[in-house]
Amino acid sequence: RPPKAAPPATLKAQEDECALSLKNKGDEMKELTELNTATALDKKACLEEVETHLATIAAKEKAITNFITNAKSTSALQTSLTASELKVGVLKSEKAMCALSLDITNGLLGAVKAERTTCKE
Repeated sequence: RPPKAAPPATLKAQEDECALSLKNKGDEMKELTELNTATALDKKACLEEVETHLATIAAKEKAITNFITNAKSTSALQTSLTASELKVGVLKSEKAMCALSLDITNGLLGAVKAERTTCKE
């Protein structure tokens, strides 16, 4: 004997239940899709912010490297300047000694000239 068919009211109730379940599943899928989209947008914004921070950090690192390079260059120039100043000091001392020597030589020359003048008379 074939199984007894369900009464139409029971079938209608099952169809309604299935339709409601499908609608609920559809609503849930829509919510999850919206959530996924929002999450993806948040992730994108976060990645852009991270990239901006990384670019800022890279720029600051470059500025620091440039500062260090300039500082080393300035230090080398200062060392060179100090050496030049010392050399100028030595040259000034040598010039003063030459001037003194010239004064002594001129004095001796004057004495010799005076002596020659005296001898001629």
